[in-house]
Amino acid sequence: MIKKYLSLHPVLFSTIVLLFPLHLIAQNQLLSSSRSTIVAQIDIADGQLEMEQAAQIQGVLIQSLSPQLQNDDITFSFQLQEGKEEEEYRINIRAMLDGAVINIKQEDLLGDYQDRIPASGSQGKEIIWSGLLDRYYDFRGRLEVILSVELWGQPTLPFGVRCDEVPVFDGRQKLPYYIAAGAGLAALGISFVIGSEAQKIYDDDYLSQNFEQAAEPFYQDANDKRHTALLLRYGGIAVLVADAAVYFYRRDRHKKKLATFSEFCGNAPVSVRPVYERTSEALAGSSIGLKFAYRF
Repeated sequence: MIKKYLSLHPVLFSTIVLLFPLHLIAQNQLLSSSRSTIVAQIDIADGQLEMEQAAQIQGVLIQSLSPQLQNDDITFSFQLQEGKEEEEYRINIRAMLDGAVINIKQEDLLGDYQDRIPASGSQGKEIIWSGLLDRYYDFRGRLEVILSVELWGQPTLPFGVRCDEVPVFDGRQKLPYYIAAGAGLAALGISFVIGSEAQKIYDDDYLSQNFEQAAEPFYQDANDKRHTALLLRYGGIAVLVADAAVYFYRRDRHKKKLATFSEFCGNAPVSVRPVYERTSEALAGSSIGLKFAYRF
């Protein structure tokens, strides 16, 4: 059943339909953050940079942060912990000179200063703060630099649940269990048929013979069929028991996955809501848009 909740301008509706697949990709979430700071005495005109202090303020994502003065550029070298392939780093740098905040222009930051850096692979990074003499007439004093790094990705949830993939246990996943159950029931049915044949041979053919030599083949035939029936019967029961145990285990696990998905990822079948994304330390702006969520 389809219900109408709102009407949209045709152009707006068409735009949403065209862009809807872009929203099927789960948005990354902030997993962890780290901040590291250095304090140094600097005089760009004289080409001097003397380190006074280096410290890790928060987290362990950043390692070995160190500055180097080259002409009127400062190169910050550091290491980042290696993350997973689908994760990314977001980097921000702030600076103060003699306690006054410096407004660093985006175009002055070169090297690995990007909104999003893949977290996998080699993590030796450099950020170059360029053109200081072009921006500042007399750049000297006590320089304090804070490097902030955020790790973004999909959180690891219990039972291997991911927010970009709704847990599914439908007919396709259940089909092998239905086939196994059918095979087990078929084995039981065949066992009763063969068992009935064995009993009939024993009653009608074996017992009706007057001589043991003539009766022996019927007895052997009935006995072989009886053993076959027993094997099929116990085998069918074993298949049914094992199949039921695994099926109910997977069903219960699926229920737990759904509960986890609903708790951490939301359980609305379809939702559209406005979103205002506030600036984090690693981003230089904010955005307003619509968030689409759906479930099969």
